Amino acid sequence: MNENLITIKLVYSLFGATVLLAFVMSLFQLYFERKRIYFYSSLYWFSILFNSAINIIAAQNQSTPYVILAISTFAGELVLATVMTSIQDISVKIKSCLLVFVVFLLIYLVLTFLKVSDNISSFTLLIGATYPVFQAAYFGFKNKTRKLTSGQILFFGAAVIMSIHFLDYPFFKSHETYFALASAIAFFLVHVLASLMPMVVTEYDLYLKNKNLEIEIQKRIQELRKKDQQVLESEKLASIGRLSGILAHELNTPLSSISTATNNILKQYEDPTNSDDIIVKNSHLIKKVISQISQITTLLKTASGDQVGLSLTKINLPEILKELEEYLVQTAQVEKVKLDIQFEFNEPFIQANAGELIQVIKMAYSSVIFSLKNSSQPKVKIGMHTSQGYLKLVFEGTSEGQTAEITKESEVIHNLDLNFVVIKSIMEAHKGYQESEITNNKAIISLSFPV
Repeated sequence: MNENLITIKLVYSLFGATVLLAFVMSLFQLYFERKRIYFYSSLYWFSILFNSAINIIAAQNQSTPYVILAISTFAGELVLATVMTSIQDISVKIKSCLLVFVVFLLIYLVLTFLKVSDNISSFTLLIGATYPVFQAAYFGFKNKTRKLTSGQILFFGAAVIMSIHFLDYPFFKSHETYFALASAIAFFLVHVLASLMPMVVTEYDLYLKNKNLEIEIQKRIQELRKKDQQVLESEKLASIGRLSGILAHELNTPLSSISTATNNILKQYEDPTNSDDIIVKNSHLIKKVISQISQITTLLKTASGDQVGLSLTKINLPEILKELEEYLVQTAQVEKVKLDIQFEFNEPFIQANAGELIQVIKMAYSSVIFSLKNSSQPKVKIGMHTSQGYLKLVFEGTSEGQTAEITKESEVIHNLDLNFVVIKSIMEAHKGYQESEITNNKAIISLSFPV
């Protein structure tokens, strides 16, 4: 019996020294690094010391209420569960832990009132006090994506044995040899746990770094996808530009030859002013077609990138519209379109090239009118407003209906494709953008210039 008591005292001395050392180490780590895990570990080691002190008092004074041991142990286990879940990034349900402990505490009080064996009644408190650690372990095994680490398993094992060590006192009082053995095992686990604490903290830091790295990788992937999309769009525009340039140069040569031949025919003809003559009439028709094709080649050159290095000046857009008012009105009269122009002269200035600006306005205007071709009672409204740092020039065309010979929407859009390519090219050269909406009875083209 005396040998067992000596063993118990020796184990308690080593156990207390180890826990005290671990507590001091945690405080130093908390002071130098201020990490949450060190705060939890310091609190845990303090609860172990507190439980040990209460256990010693209970061993010397049999009148110490057993419930106090249970409450102090439950507090320590709750802190331990918090440490485990903090490392594992899982939330412990504190309310459920408190509820379970209160239920088992009531069961213990009922069993004590009924004078049931101390071994049975104390075992109920043992279950209630250790429930937080069991809950944390359950969540750890349940979550397949976050396995329990070696340090957490040691936490779990040490908690169970030390809880038995602290709480199941009536049973071990009559079995002192087993009591000493349990104390020795608990001491060993706590000692290993204390030595592995830095490794557990490092593992937790690595987990956080990996988590942040995954988030950063996802962001980079999204950025790369966006850049790839932008590169594809740029390559498409560049391909269109190169094709437009080649086509323009290829068209210019035969056009020049046709134009020269037509002029020579008219010069050699006896009466080139006779408009009734079929040759003169067709020659003038050819010249008109050549002029139209020349305009198209000019647009193709613009789309191919001739606007690079464009000289920009400060321009008042309402004044440009005022200069073009006669052209806009005449075009509307020829095309039998009702025109409504609404703008004010106090709009902010824009940086633009006057020639390109006039060209893009004419193209947008003619595109809206063309999209309403063959429709009944077409109307075009030209307006201007400032929005989000851009001065927007809006051409809005509407009609009340369409004739039986209406051009198909797909054909209209196909015929407007070249215009939109050129408009887009000019607007990008001016650091702006264009928006369009073409339907059967409605056509809107918006030109946005930065102010």
